[in-house]
Amino acid sequence: MKKKTITSFIHSKNRVASDKVYDFVVDYPDGIISCRDNEYIELNVVSFDMLNNMYNINSTNNCLKVNETLTYIPYGNYSVKTFRTMLLTLLPIGTTILYNEAQNTYSFTGTGTIQPITMGALIGLTNDIQVPIDNLTTGLINLSSFSKIILRTQGITYYQSNLENLQVTTSNLQLFSDIIFWKNKQDIEPFKIIAYNNEDGGNNFCLEVQDKMIFRLQFQLKNEKNEFIEDAPDWMAVIQYNIYERQDDVMKLTLISLLKLLNDFYISFLTLAQKMKLL
Repeated sequence: MKKKTITSFIHSKNRVASDKVYDFVVDYPDGIISCRDNEYIELNVVSFDMLNNMYNINSTNNCLKVNETLTYIPYGNYSVKTFRTMLLTLLPIGTTILYNEAQNTYSFTGTGTIQPITMGALIGLTNDIQVPIDNLTTGLINLSSFSKIILRTQGITYYQSNLENLQVTTSNLQLFSDIIFWKNKQDIEPFKIIAYNNEDGGNNFCLEVQDKMIFRLQFQLKNEKNEFIEDAPDWMAVIQYNIYERQDDVMKLTLISLLKLLNDFYISFLTLAQKMKLL
């Protein structure tokens, strides 16, 4: 049985100077979000909005060496064709790059060498391994550095609500999760709004909180690699905290009330019977 709802409107722009847009703390007034021993708190993400202006080429994947010289690809959102054009400006004069559409690979001709430093995954090559440019055919082209926008929390404990294996890359073990929201950014065009609204009142992002009081919550914006999205813009979210009375306690109180009512009826019946000298 729902007893109370507290709605929290959050804008990452409003934070202390030392916090980051992808890692900041919200403080709540003491005692506002709290429940009794026979109650529990449910966290529900009602909406989330953020502009999709993160580049697919950024500081995490834009470094390579060309003929032993360190080179950087300018930040931006590239397609396979615009990325090919950009690479041609960085490689030795006379280099040609053919995009093999059916195979989704590049074929190079020219002179010199190329050595991915952080951009190897973009063109299916291994980082820190130097290869000759001439007659080079890359692996699969993948210009997506990440695909998921994941909102995590620190500072509260959830009651066995979610499991995940995103944080441990060397094991298949599923651990209890602090993820409260998950959205695919690849479905949204660059510079459009990544939006979620729980218009149908579903429970996709509802979690039972183990704590009896929430006075501080730390929000972390990460991707599916468990990396902070450091170039994320400011975002907004609406979170509801619902206070529920536990059903087992409700049933117990209902049974007690029924037994008390039956007892009252029994006593009334005995009193009436005695007055009528039926007993």
